Amino acid sequence: RRSRDEKEMVSALFQVGNTMSAGASMEEALRRTATSRRGGAFESLTRKVLHRGAMNGSGMRGALSDDRVLMDTSPLVQAAFATVAESSERDPRYAGQVALNLAQLLSDLNACQDKIDEKLKGIVDMMRSTALVFGPVVLGITSSLFAVIGGSEAVDDIVLLTGIYLAQLSLIVSHFTVFLRGDGSWSEVGYQFGTRTPVALLIFAATSLICRTGLISLL
Repeated sequence: RRSRDEKEMVSALFQVGNTMSAGASMEEALRRTATSRRGGAFESLTRKVLHRGAMNGSGMRGALSDDRVLMDTSPLVQAAFATVAESSERDPRYAGQVALNLAQLLSDLNACQDKIDEKLKGIVDMMRSTALVFGPVVLGITSSLFAVIGGSEAVDDIVLLTGIYLAQLSLIVSHFTVFLRGDGSWSEVGYQFGTRTPVALLIFAATSLICRTGLISLL
């Protein structure tokens, strides 16, 4: 949702820039752009900003700088709108060109971020698969071999140590993959850890039991 709203704001900044380049003030440009984007995040933003600017007399620059929703959506987009508002106080046409340039810059940044996310997706999927499936399977086979060689008294220690290792691996991978894209949170890390760790431990236990049973039957 945040990414979608950010892209809408950047697209709206293009429209605002075009309207201001034609000679409109920033307030008028915001109104026209909001009219063409009914029901979206930009229309809601424009309504609040225009009302706040009229009520406290802070103007467009102050109203945009104080908007928490825009800040949460993207500090870069908020800074871009505030810069355009400041420029419009001197020359609306020039501010329109500033808006177009900033919108193009933000659009390029978003495109670059999308490419990075696409490339990182393969790495993230590989890390999660390793921690969830491949790691537990390999450790299950290895631990079963050690259990058969070391005897029944070694089974508990091997299972305990391997379980701790898998939990640590799951925590590290959950933390890294969640924060790798720069918009993660600790609650998401906890969710990923809580949902994946039991599955990894179950796969490890099943693999270890099957392999140990098969090896014992062969001896």
